[in-house]
Amino acid sequence: MSDDMVSMIVDGQHTRANVRAVIAMLDDHGVRGVPIPAKYVAALPNVCAKLMSSDSPRVQAAGVKLLLACMRHNLEVHVHADKTARLDAGQATERHEVKLYDVATPIDAV
Repeated sequence: MSDDMVSMIVDGQHTRANVRAVIAMLDDHGVRGVPIPAKYVAALPNVCAKLMSSDSPRVQAAGVKLLLACMRHNLEVHVHADKTARLDAGQATERHEVKLYDVATPIDAV
């Protein structure tokens, strides 16, 4: 099943458009906090590997975009799950105890 999905996405003619469609699907699912379908979970690492091994720099760039979209989706799902768990526990949905530092922060404050 995974190989069929890989060959469907990386078809040699509409590869970049197919990758854009998968990225749009990931973004849509991430906004709603919904995990991606299992068939994509199994296929996406192979799709990224196949895209990255292409001779075309444009197809390789599409592979990088897809890889970044996958990582962004995972982060969004974890953030959504954390906020939902905090809301269910009656806590604030934003984590206020995390301090942010910048370059101008004195070392003693860290």
